[in-house]
Amino acid sequence: MKSLSDIHTFFLITIGTIIILNFSFLGFFGLIIYGLLIGYSLLFFAYNIRRQKMLQIPMLYVLIAYYLYFLLAVCINGSVIVNGAAILQLFLFSLIAFFVRDSKDLIKDITAIAKMMIIAGIFMSLGSLLIALLCHTNPDLINDLPSKIGDFLVKVTGDFPRRLTGLNNNPNGTAEFCTVSTIMSIFILTFERKTKWVVLSLINIICSLNLIVLWTNSRTNMAALFAFTMAYFIIFFFISNNENKSLKKIAIIIITVVVICTLIMTAIILTSQTLRDFILERVLRSSSLKTASGRDSVYRVAVELGEGHRLFGYNISELAQRIAPHAHNMFLQLLSFAGVPGLVLFSIYFLYTSYVAIKNLLNKTFSQEIKNFNCFLACYIFYFFVEGIPETAGVDSMRMSSILLQLVLAYTYIIYFQNKREKNN
Repeated sequence: MKSLSDIHTFFLITIGTIIILNFSFLGFFGLIIYGLLIGYSLLFFAYNIRRQKMLQIPMLYVLIAYYLYFLLAVCINGSVIVNGAAILQLFLFSLIAFFVRDSKDLIKDITAIAKMMIIAGIFMSLGSLLIALLCHTNPDLINDLPSKIGDFLVKVTGDFPRRLTGLNNNPNGTAEFCTVSTIMSIFILTFERKTKWVVLSLINIICSLNLIVLWTNSRTNMAALFAFTMAYFIIFFFISNNENKSLKKIAIIIITVVVICTLIMTAIILTSQTLRDFILERVLRSSSLKTASGRDSVYRVAVELGEGHRLFGYNISELAQRIAPHAHNMFLQLLSFAGVPGLVLFSIYFLYTSYVAIKNLLNKTFSQEIKNFNCFLACYIFYFFVEGIPETAGVDSMRMSSILLQLVLAYTYIIYFQNKREKNN
């Protein structure tokens, strides 16, 4: 019964399952795993709701109202088949994250998840790099690979395995996965002293950056990761006390390396026409950057489709048929799925949590360990906001950025109110 009572085990099982699904070689089998995960989450919540103390604060009820309204809206606008299960899973994950525990347990959870993400990030980046190299001379291979796997399995075991194959060929999704994995590697570098995890973190950062910059060319993830890294280590530098010289030295080294690399790249780009062309056309994709990759058109169509659907939103498939699979902005995405009420509720919850995260950062009464943890929580919220400006950031789906956000937002409140309670006592 441990897996139905221990929150730490629940989070590891959930994140582990999502990591497996992110590799997307599972197809129909993945749906079965996902269904089992939702069933397990429902059982866990039902088993623990009376045993675990939830943090009873106004924002918890805003969160509940947001998800219930979201679920109602997708049922009414017909999007429940596409997004209903994901919203339900995020809802349960959010509620369970509000179970009150000691701050050390919260850090323990994030640390364990970070280690899982580091291993998964290495496999994802190296595996994607291998696929990219295989497909370099045959671009159609990425589309044909699932059927080729299916054909092979058919010869061995029959027709059914065709439905078990699949392949995630979404470069932005892969880049986002590796970006979150890189963020978790940065977290481990400042919280874990074991040489093994420091080395694995550095390997993951190198492999993931190679994938994000050179192979997926995801500008959103480049910008969001850069914003997180600079914010994290600059804040980390200022909140570290003089006794914590080793961590402060790490912050100085990282900031210096980022600045030097940026200056070197700038100098090389200015002096080398070949590299300048490569950066502009391959990495930044300047031809599409001039029109924001068509996002202006997507935004316009998303707003037009929303007219007359401000209460419950509209089926996102209408947008996909017209111009793009999603609204390329988390606020517009919420508006399209859950209307104005859903957007307002999410904005209240997200923005007020950001305010609490800043208050935690400015609070000098926390221990150094909790100060460092607050730095990570606040900077992750900042990262999610930056990612959500040109992308959906997974507000309506089970993606690594949105799943980790549920923990980050809840833990921000738990730490804040536990500290407030200790002061009052």
